[in-house]
Amino acid sequence: MSVKISSKNLNLHYGEKHALKDVNLDIVENKITAFIGPSGCGKSTFLKTLNRMNDYVNNVKIDGEITLDGENIYDPRVDTTVLRKKVGMVFQQPNPFPMSIYDNIAYGPRIHGIKNKKKLDEIVEKSLKAAALYDEVADRLHTSALGLSGGQQQRVAIARTLALNPKVILLDEPISALDVTNREIMKKELKDIQRKFNSTMIFITHEQEEAFYLSDRIMVMSEGKIEQLDTPKNIYDHPANQYIKDFVVAHLDHKFESLLKCTGRSL
Repeated sequence: MSVKISSKNLNLHYGEKHALKDVNLDIVENKITAFIGPSGCGKSTFLKTLNRMNDYVNNVKIDGEITLDGENIYDPRVDTTVLRKKVGMVFQQPNPFPMSIYDNIAYGPRIHGIKNKKKLDEIVEKSLKAAALYDEVADRLHTSALGLSGGQQQRVAIARTLALNPKVILLDEPISALDVTNREIMKKELKDIQRKFNSTMIFITHEQEEAFYLSDRIMVMSEGKIEQLDTPKNIYDHPANQYIKDFVVAHLDHKFESLLKCTGRSL
């Protein structure tokens, strides 16, 4: 398996707060990796380092290295606009722009120089179909995206990210703000998107079951450090320490076998 993203000796400080502590890991290409851990453990902070969203935060100091396809993304010569085309991001709260559905999806391609209407039409249709939204909105593409339901708005955000054909997709609790029905729909759709685009997908969740259902690998964090990075089954069968036993295994104890059956994995 090829490594898509690698971090080496990564430390991040918010002022005096040491938020990430010597983070070393490899993220495998074309797989789904989940980040789990309690609130405040550093999951979102680390996710945002992967496309330099922390550049927008005041008083941040980063030491160490993060590479994408072997290239250091914190090299001063890196164009962050190009980087964020390669590494797209979907946030927790649905965040469509105050414009039409069509213009939401076409926004990124236009910024990167695509002006041809036929090409934009193709990108918009393909992206909305990949996000399983096209059939629902095909007759109202030029109406405001703000009029859509929460689940539909989140799929617009996903389609907007897919429109740039990113190599990596970052998702910060992408379904936590949705109702139960839409959460279940989105779980399946995220797996389908990863398969269709053969993308490297990294997502944060507070739900251990969600991580075990969706991911090929799971990173468990605590207080800015990685406690374990492994397959779901290995984390369950071979927890690295007592923290993993308490935070993951005890919670999933009676659910793991059924989760494996749902994902088609074997015990």
